Amino acid sequence: MIRDQEILDQLVYLVDRFVKERLIQAEQQVAEDLRIPDDIVRKMKDLGLFGMTIPEGYGGLGLTMEEEIHVAMKLGLTIGLLPRSESVLNRMLTSEESQ
Repeated sequence: MIRDQEILDQLVYLVDRFVKERLIQAEQQVAEDLRIPDDIVRKMKDLGLFGMTIPEGYGGLGLTMEEEIHVAMKLGLTIGLLPRSESVLNRMLTSEESQ
């Protein structure tokens, strides 16, 4: 159930801009460095993306499942554009295991 369409539209718009203006452009860097830049993590935190379904009373966005899906669809735009996402994940795991 979507509780407030206008607020959801604003959130989806902000996430869409963030994905297109920052995440997609950082894919190659993330693939090469095997880490997400700190500024991206901060922005994701500022947007509330680490607590989308956590109730507002506990500091989250309190999104319903349907609302979360709308946001996740925008975030998913970047995952499909990283052609080596599986190999990057494997390299990250291998790198952590060797340390």
